[in-house]
Amino acid sequence: MGMADAERGRAKDAVAMLQHAVTLSDATAMSLAALARAHALNHEPDSARAIIDSLERRAIAGYAPRHGLARVYLALGNHTAALAALVRALEQREHSMVFLAIDPQFKALRKDPAFAALLAEAESE
Repeated sequence: MGMADAERGRAKDAVAMLQHAVTLSDATAMSLAALARAHALNHEPDSARAIIDSLERRAIAGYAPRHGLARVYLALGNHTAALAALVRALEQREHSMVFLAIDPQFKALRKDPAFAALLAEAESE
């Protein structure tokens, strides 16, 4: 529900709902990435970056969802970091990459030649 609220432009509601999801899920990486994106959309970049930092620390020891991080970076307006995260997601063969061509959260990247190249590579895998 929190992710849907974020897509409907109700970022404040999304933050509240996703905070609850983080608690219920015992702070899974995916729930944290969704919460970070909601913070970014709610004009709370410091909160979003704090979560990104914690996910990057998790990645050193294990796993962080690069596809989810790309969504956060894009919500923060950092296209370069979003593309780099998507490249890493493709390298790690994240399952979410199968939705890359239709995921509305990546609309801002659709006209970027680097995104088009990444999409072509993802589709050829």
